[in-house]
Amino acid sequence: MSLSPQGKCFPCGDDTCPLMGYYADRFTVTDGISETKYFLNTGSSEPFGRYSYKVKLTLDGPSWPNPGFMYVALAGDNDSTKEYKLHSGTMKPGRTYEVLIDAEVDIGDATEVKFRWNNHILNPLRPKYGASKVELQRGKDNKIVFFCGIEKVVENAIQHVLPC
Repeated sequence: MSLSPQGKCFPCGDDTCPLMGYYADRFTVTDGISETKYFLNTGSSEPFGRYSYKVKLTLDGPSWPNPGFMYVALAGDNDSTKEYKLHSGTMKPGRTYEVLIDAEVDIGDATEVKFRWNNHILNPLRPKYGASKVELQRGKDNKIVFFCGIEKVVENAIQHVLPC
């Protein structure tokens, strides 16, 4: 059995995440396969551990598709993350985009999602895009928080998306 690092094992269910290290012998193999490949995401510098979050963002904007880039950053009552690329390519309003983030910090309880976008090319129409809805799932306990956007922003401006 092999679970790829593209989020197929995110999040772990109750007692289904294998333990590694000292307590590895306490994990019970439930599917009869004992030779399982594990993927461990670590940082290249201290602290090496990472905190996993899944972001699902529904895009709002003009009725036409636009080539561009989208980014998100997470903020909480404990810390904030750097900006992560959500999507590169055609941005289509109404579509939901998803990214799995392995952040360098534990943000604590999420208080805000920051959204930013920019064009692939110069766009004289100066469109505005925004996140209409964001679903944020925390990996360590599967907690889900919903955020609702109330505005659209011009290129490279930050939209502050707050809990619904």
